[in-house]
Amino acid sequence: VAHHDGDHGFYLRNKTRKLDDQRRTSAAAGDWFRGCCVWINGHTDPPADELARLVVAGGGTVENTPCPRVTHAVARTLGGNRVKKLRERKRGLSKPAVRPEWVVESAARRRRQDVGPYLLWAAAPTTRTFFRTDREAEQYRTLEAALAARRGIGEDYDAAAADDDAALV
Repeated sequence: VAHHDGDHGFYLRNKTRKLDDQRRTSAAAGDWFRGCCVWINGHTDPPADELARLVVAGGGTVENTPCPRVTHAVARTLGGNRVKKLRERKRGLSKPAVRPEWVVESAARRRRQDVGPYLLWAAAPTTRTFFRTDREAEQYRTLEAALAARRGIGEDYDAAAADDDAALV
């Protein structure tokens, strides 16, 4: 094993590779998380190590930092600056931040679940940057459906178009 000689990037790449190797050998890979690269942030229930094991068992990968490869952020809550960074990407390229239950439910059903019910924040800008309860998330979905119906869009409603309705929220 080569020493990193102060190269932090080299050190992190080796650390990530070793952790991925350990996780792969301890899990029989499925395919429900294939194509997913998950970053687990903060304290979660179940613990981050267990969530990482479930992701790798489903054919996904886990990153230790929010690098460009990450497709999903998993957290119980996120601070305002982190939410801002994840949301301030070009439209269509933002990374969904989901509650840990998304990983657990997907693994239990052996099928990747839709992220919608597990999102930490709304698709459109609102006065709140994320949902603290399922009730808030449901209230937002009801409001979003009402706005879509009013605009005559129905099921084809594009959440990105909700920017136009942000003043109504």
